[in-house]
Amino acid sequence: MPTVVHQPPAAAPGKRHPLALTVTLPATTASAGIARSAVTAALHRHGLDRFALVACLAVTELAACAARTAPDTAIHIELAEYERGLRLLAHSAQPAAPCTRRGLWLLSAAIDDWGGTWGVLDTHARPHTHTPPSRTLTWIGLPH
Repeated sequence: MPTVVHQPPAAAPGKRHPLALTVTLPATTASAGIARSAVTAALHRHGLDRFALVACLAVTELAACAARTAPDTAIHIELAEYERGLRLLAHSAQPAAPCTRRGLWLLSAAIDDWGGTWGVLDTHARPHTHTPPSRTLTWIGLPH
């Protein structure tokens, strides 16, 4: 069962909180749709619909990759707005070598078109780096 760990309450009228969403899902193919729905709803709630296409592509491909390479584990997704744009982090138990699915090539092209950056880190070799414990951290930055 997916868990939404943190999403701040709605801000007072005329003000808005920056987006901060954390979701942990099982590494199954069904989780890609759940991740897409959570990201779409959070972006819409914060008036950031312009990021929806590329952010949904990202969480779909990363969740599918985790399901394919590390089934029966979990994927932990963090989505946050910051002063320069949007940041998406995905922690998973899959090996740090990028998934060979064609979708990651499409994801890379979409992020490049947006003017964003992305990368993959092996956190298994650096256990103090991030919580929850994971083997791979994929990060994506999308400018405003």
